[in-house]
Amino acid sequence: MKNFIVVENHDEGTLSVMPIEKYREISKGYEWRYESISDADTADEALKIIAHINELGGVSNYLTELMDKYNFHKVVTKERTVVSIVDKFRNGYVWVVQLNTLYKIMDERDSLPEDAVMITLKQNVKLKKVAKKDLLKWVLTYYEKS
Repeated sequence: MKNFIVVENHDEGTLSVMPIEKYREISKGYEWRYESISDADTADEALKIIAHINELGGVSNYLTELMDKYNFHKVVTKERTVVSIVDKFRNGYVWVVQLNTLYKIMDERDSLPEDAVMITLKQNVKLKKVAKKDLLKWVLTYYEKS
């Protein structure tokens, strides 16, 4: 079990290290001033996490990095925004589980309007929805090559 928590103080906008027992005690009192960001075995490890968060440019970028690592991405469409597992396939296709939709990753030089944007730490990726008529063809081709 981890002994320390990296917390963000909402009132001050700062990051700090807190022993887990202290965080639990504060949380019992429903004091929502501190947001748990990460955990660590030692205080030194927690301070390294804070340094990494600062290198990335803040908590939002740190959480995006974690999501990228586990193939979770924020995907924005005209209709809605979701956070979803995104399965990446060869030939530049992605399956957005939450939307139950297959997309083709668009080339950066492509001037067509995108159907969705996948947010990652390094860049925002434009996506073009695969038409239903092309979906079966893609599935058959994909599994034929496997």
